[in-house]
Amino acid sequence: MSVESSGLEPSEPEARELCDSRLLADPEVQRLRQSRQAENRGTQDRRSSSQRDLARVLYSPYFQRLAGVTQVVSPDPRMPQLHTRQTHSLKVSLVAKELAEDVIGKARSNPEDAATIGRLGGIDSVVCEVAGLAHDLGHPPFGHLGEILLDRFIRAQPPFGAACPEAPTDLSQTVDTAALEFCDVDSLTSQGFEGNAQTFRIVTRLDRHRVPTETGNYVGLDLTAASLASLLKYPWWRADGDNGGRYVKKYCVYPDDIPEFVRARSWTSGLVERQQQTLEASLMDLADDITYAIHDLQDFMLAGMLDPTDAQKALEQQLGLMEKGDYVDFGGDGEGSKRARILHEKSAHKIPSPLERAYRQAVNHQEGFADREHYIDALTSTLEYFETDLSEHYAGTLRQDVQIRKAFGDIVGTLVSDVVCRQAPGWKDGPHIHPGAEAWHRILVLKTLGRSLIVDSVHVGVVQRSQRAALVGLLQDLDDWLASSPALKEIPEPLRTYLREDDAELSEHSVLQHKGVRTRRCIADHVSSLTDYKAMQWAAWLRGGSLPVLGDL
Repeated sequence: MSVESSGLEPSEPEARELCDSRLLADPEVQRLRQSRQAENRGTQDRRSSSQRDLARVLYSPYFQRLAGVTQVVSPDPRMPQLHTRQTHSLKVSLVAKELAEDVIGKARSNPEDAATIGRLGGIDSVVCEVAGLAHDLGHPPFGHLGEILLDRFIRAQPPFGAACPEAPTDLSQTVDTAALEFCDVDSLTSQGFEGNAQTFRIVTRLDRHRVPTETGNYVGLDLTAASLASLLKYPWWRADGDNGGRYVKKYCVYPDDIPEFVRARSWTSGLVERQQQTLEASLMDLADDITYAIHDLQDFMLAGMLDPTDAQKALEQQLGLMEKGDYVDFGGDGEGSKRARILHEKSAHKIPSPLERAYRQAVNHQEGFADREHYIDALTSTLEYFETDLSEHYAGTLRQDVQIRKAFGDIVGTLVSDVVCRQAPGWKDGPHIHPGAEAWHRILVLKTLGRSLIVDSVHVGVVQRSQRAALVGLLQDLDDWLASSPALKEIPEPLRTYLREDDAELSEHSVLQHKGVRTRRCIADHVSSLTDYKAMQWAAWLRGGSLPVLGDL
């Protein structure tokens, strides 16, 4: 007879064991979570499945490459204070694990929350750590600018429309009916480039943990289904059908990789909705938001490149606007008032401030969760930090170092401790794990400040112009090269391997034929495996600006 059925009060160890059992999914779901395509565990390997996944990502050359990839600006040894994609990923991994352990710790004293976690598929804190490490593997050189250009390249859009030797003929394809059971999106999926989808492609196809399977196919890092699902922040593909464009900008899988997407999500059927993240994906997504919101601001303050008074002015301006009696609330006022405000702004050539645009977007996409009162509170509390602990322009003193790190550390601690495990009210397909409304709005304010004061600054704008010119030239030149019918043996690795795997009939002496989107996908796989520095090198080589020396290739 169990402790529960006996009517006796369980002892503390028994109560903990009972609560821990509620935190787990049922045995069949646990088995599916840990499934792989290939199994090669050694007899002496006592690690858990998620610990093995963690090691595979940590030792991946794609993870090592992130040390040379843009977070906000290209990595520069003269500015060691600034994050790279790798240091960002390490911090996301740490925060994701701490968030998971905090949620699990709270659930141990709350049987209702524990049962909810078990019913939604369970939480493994190491899977959250894996997701944090791997979530940015697909970011190309130059970060989000690279994403935009690679997407336009594959879809033959400006500035590549006229330069691509062959117009796209196969940008979209119909999805297998079975796949639609795992994703409530249009049955027509479209080609493109997106960093999250490229991450999924890397771990399931491009990175190589082992030799081919018996079928002759590589299986990428062969991560467990739970770890793969934790990477799916946007668990759908790009659809150009009747969905109103909701799933065009962000998505997590390309048409070629949908079978792996189905395998990754199959264990979630009946646990979460088809467009909802798993609990571990939500924890990683939240950790990414917290890290992005905090550490870019902290980096640029410690580098002396951000004036705290600029942040104060932006916050004061938005507070003054939202506290006016005639403020048009895009989350509450009628459609007529909103249209009138937009028309007035256009006629007066006024552009809403970044903080105002962020609020309008939030109340549109997170309707019922984002609201004016909480946003004003978040603006006020953030302003208090910049008026007290973060008020001085950085002069390099040890006291300021400590003060800035402590202030941002306190903010992180507050955000982490405010996480709850329940469906976000009024947020369709929103995450089951999220910060409380106050903390969520603070994250939104901090992210917007970082983007407006750093990413959209003059310095970053000049850098991005140079990066754009280099990447456009590199993509055009590679495309022209493959359209000129070269022999496969002339093409350097790893592009040669990608082309060979796209067409099993090719030999080293085969003359290549450009195949439109398929060829451009291979080029995108190659370019997105480069660091910022290597991309600049390749751009210079192909334009004759410099010559590769022995070992460069």
